[in-house]
Amino acid sequence: MIRLVAFDFDGTLAETRAAVSTTVNAALAAHELPRVAPACIHGWMGLPLETVFQRCLPPPARGRWSDLGPLVRWYRARFAELGEALVTPMSGAHALLDALAADGLQLAIATSRERSSLDRLLEHLGLTGRFAQIVACNDVARGKPDPELLRLLLTRAGLEAHEVRMVGDTTFDVQMARAAGVAVAAVVGGCHDRASLVAAGPDVVLDELVAVRSWLQAGG
Repeated sequence: MIRLVAFDFDGTLAETRAAVSTTVNAALAAHELPRVAPACIHGWMGLPLETVFQRCLPPPARGRWSDLGPLVRWYRARFAELGEALVTPMSGAHALLDALAADGLQLAIATSRERSSLDRLLEHLGLTGRFAQIVACNDVARGKPDPELLRLLLTRAGLEAHEVRMVGDTTFDVQMARAAGVAVAAVVGGCHDRASLVAAGPDVVLDELVAVRSWLQAGG
């Protein structure tokens, strides 16, 4: 029996690609590092922020940036100013969450986003108080695609893997769920394209977020 549905946030419930790439490039510029194409940054979203910045660095700069803390701290300090206004709900997000709650399912978030930023964005999107469980990057030592986020969520919810379903938009979400033994739906339209999602091997690939309900009603 399915009791809880866990969602990724960025690219799944919220359109944050422009917000993230804008703030990442501002952080790079503030530290005299070259700009990175937004599409590249979008493809790395879902990974820990440190990993995103590591991938942004040109090879000559990597030796000088063994500590990415200044970039990460600058990004987090300025995201509210530079990025939050660009964030919008993904199409169908509110309707899907309303429907699943009406179906008696618990809702949760498993995200690589830092908790304070997530809380601000949930308020911005009118989603505060909708989730029984939230696990964010600062709750774990290892981010996606490591399964630690989902395993912690299972522990906090007191549930077994077969009672939970994961919904995400990246191959990192699929890899995390697979490693945690949780069935996963990959939704097209976020950070990774259909071909990449199919290759990652989710239980289902969906073309729109609202189709999650039908997948769950069919047994997930």
